[in-house]
Amino acid sequence: MSDSLDPKSARPRTFDASKTSALSAWLAHALGGTAAITDASLLSGGAVQENWRITVAVGSGPRAGTHTWVMRTDAAQRLSLSLDREAEFAVLKAAHAAGVPVAEPI
Repeated sequence: MSDSLDPKSARPRTFDASKTSALSAWLAHALGGTAAITDASLLSGGAVQENWRITVAVGSGPRAGTHTWVMRTDAAQRLSLSLDREAEFAVLKAAHAAGVPVAEPI
């Protein structure tokens, strides 16, 4: 897994890809099964938020299987005009429910 610093800028990150046990446990609860993050890497872009590609092995429940998802986190520095993750989630959830072609927020 990649480390928690961007090798290009050594900018501090808000997610440490080497420490995924708490996130795996949260995902397992949210997904109603078992879950383990098997890979996490920082995607390019995301000047305000960080975008991470995570591979998740879901061992049981309705989403059983291996999935590659994008996880968005707040960057260490924020712009006051940006939505926080909770508000962004609510917008994506409403858009998805209305049939707008966006990724299903989990």
